[in-house]
Order: sequence, then structure tokens, then C-alpha cells
Amino acid sequence: MEKFNFKPEASEIELEIAQVLEHIEPLDQGYIDEAKKYSDSLAKPLGSLGRMEDIWETMWAITKGKLEHLKKAVVVYAGDNGVCAQGVSSNPQDVTFKVCESILTGRSGLGRIAAFYGVDVYLEDLAVLEDVPGYTDYKVLKGTGDIRLGPAMTRDEAAQAVLAGIRRTQGLIDSGYNLIGAGEMGVGNTTTSSAVISILTGVAPDVTTGYGSGITETMRNNKIQVVKDALQVNEPYRDILDVLAKISGADICAMAGTYLVCAANRIPFVLDGVISMAALAAAKAFHPQVMDYCFPSHKSQDAGARAVEEVLLVRPMLDMNMRLGEASGCPLGMNLIECSLYTLGTMATFDDISVDKNDYIDIREESKK
Repeated sequence: MEKFNFKPEASEIELEIAQVLEHIEPLDQGYIDEAKKYSDSLAKPLGSLGRMEDIWETMWAITKGKLEHLKKAVVVYAGDNGVCAQGVSSNPQDVTFKVCESILTGRSGLGRIAAFYGVDVYLEDLAVLEDVPGYTDYKVLKGTGDIRLGPAMTRDEAAQAVLAGIRRTQGLIDSGYNLIGAGEMGVGNTTTSSAVISILTGVAPDVTTGYGSGITETMRNNKIQVVKDALQVNEPYRDILDVLAKISGADICAMAGTYLVCAANRIPFVLDGVISMAALAAAKAFHPQVMDYCFPSHKSQDAGARAVEEVLLVRPMLDMNMRLGEASGCPLGMNLIECSLYTLGTMATFDDISVDKNDYIDIREESKK
């Protein structure tokens, strides 16, 4: 697969995506060092707050030392997947539309968790077979093609879906949101995720294909074969947009767009489960520095997520045995980020309590010996 480069003859949509990529920069190590120096001045054994200190340092670097009150949102991208015709899910396809309705009422699993943590939830219908009334401003198509038989979308449709994620998320950023998560709703999307993850990580479908929302071992074996067939029938893969067009879904494309535009705006984003892991792998293929702005919320129970964690060196914050999807893990991760910033930002320092920092042994350094 070639590196993703936009050629002069690229469509206007692809050129707009390219403009976003141009604004993604790596974090400045100087800010990370500055944040670490501050956290080491706090009245505690050095490094004793563990991952909370890592979160503090990354957030300090992302914001260039200008931490602000967090305004949190998740956006859910919904779309039907043609591969459902291959018996890869125990759920009928109309469940996509029904769960969208539940999300909009705030009564879904995501809705309840988000309400508890003060996270605003938005939904966009990108490819649901039945229009979700009032939420079709970014609609690309009505259901994707069956990836076992051919491409899920055209290249232009995939680019439109990526751009939908970019534009919708830019709107949230312009409204003041500065901590964002992306989720999905679409029966069959763990199958498309497995396909994308296999191509982008090089891990075989036997490993990346799990049980999704709940299937039998016989159904899983069929699902593995469907993914293998899809990868073969859609060869070759020119670049990441070609991968997304051929074997993903509109939801994965849009989530990748969300991650890219967050990074371009120096906004931290929070991952959910396996579908967001597939979208992260896609976003990284567009621009590797997107990883600097990523906070994985929890360790998904789906096999494909573990493949991404190992290959991309992703370290989720929580292990809750969750596999709901929808972005349900994002509010949990956001809460940990918020707690970390509050804790380290308001703690007493060694000087405040007249304790000599040098009395502490830095076991972080000892462990390196």
C-alpha cells in the first residue's frame, strides 16, 4: 500500500482532507518535560500517581501549558453495512435504526453513562438504510455494499464520509468543545473493523475477528471467512482511502476524520472500543502524528482491538470487560482525564508542606538500572 499522497488531480474533497493533515504537528518534548517537572514538585512519592501523571503531561503538551475547563462531547456516526447479508451478526439490520432512536432519547447505555459524567452526545446518520429524521445533514449513502462481493463504497463516498467526520467535529470544536470522543452504530461494523485492522496491522483475520455483539462459534468461523474473502476480492489496496472505500464503513471513515481534525486543532480525543481502534489505525495511516492526541479509554473485549493495541502500542486506561460500542467507554476515559487534571492541578507541593523532595528515592530511575 502506497503512502497517502494527494495528487494534483485529486477531488476537491480529498484536497480538503489534505489541508487538515497539513496542520497536524507532533507534541513538543519541552512541554512534556515542563509538565513532568511540575508533577515531580507535588507532595507525593515521585511518580506515584502513575498514569494520572502521564495524562497530565500529555494534556499539558497538547495545550502548550494552557489547560482549560473541559467541555466534553461524543459524536456517534451511524450507518448500515451490506456485509450483514453474509450472516456475520445475530442482529437484524433494522437494529441500527432502532438503537439510533434510543441514543437520541438518551436512554442507551452510552446516553446514561454520558449523562452521569456531563458529556454531551450527538448523532449523525451517514449511511443508515432508513433515514434518521433530522440527522441526515452529513448523509453519504443508504447502506454500504457487501465487502465480500466488492467495495463497500466508491473512493469519493469514502472521502465524503471522512470529510463528514472532519466537518462535524470542527463544528463541535468551534462551539467550544475541547475533549471529544467518537462512536458508532451499525450492525455488522465489527466485521468491517476486522477487515480494516487486518490490512493495516498485518494481523490475520483469524486473530482480528471476534464475537462482536454476540455470535456463536460457528458464526464466528463464518465471519472470519467473510473477512478473508473480502480482503482478497478487493485487492489491491492503493492507499488508506482505497482501503476505507473497499472494506470499511461510513462510520469508520467519519471517526477517522474526527481524530484527524482533533489533532489538527490540538484537541485531545478519546477512543472507545474495536471500531474506534480500526478508525485510529486508519487515521494513523493518514498521518502518524495523530497518535500524540489520543487517549484510549478502555481495553475492548473484541479480538481486533487487542491487535491494534499491540501493533500501535496503545495503552487503554481501563479494563472493564466492555464491548458495547456506541462510544460508551469515552465518558469513562474523559472522567479519568478530568480527574487527573484536577488532582495534579490542585495538589500541594513539597514546598507548601515544608518537605524535602530529596528525601524521596525515585524508583522510576531505580527500575531502569
